[in-house]
Amino acid sequence: MTPSQEARLAVSVGRMQEALRGIHRREPNWKPTPHVYETVEGLIRANEATAQEAMLRALQLKLPRTGIGPFAKE
Repeated sequence: MTPSQEARLAVSVGRMQEALRGIHRREPNWKPTPHVYETVEGLIRANEATAQEAMLRALQLKLPRTGIGPFAKE
């Protein structure tokens, strides 16, 4: 692993952990999509994808639910 990869990995892990903490405060049982990787670059991308997925879910929970269906709010 290069020093650059090591630094990027540390940043990606930190972002992922922060995003997961944020979503787990609102939805404790939420789980991200599992990822498969073989390289450090793959792990970095998987961490970034998990963080993005968690942030998107947190945003979905904040948005008002409108429309027809069982999840609609009045």
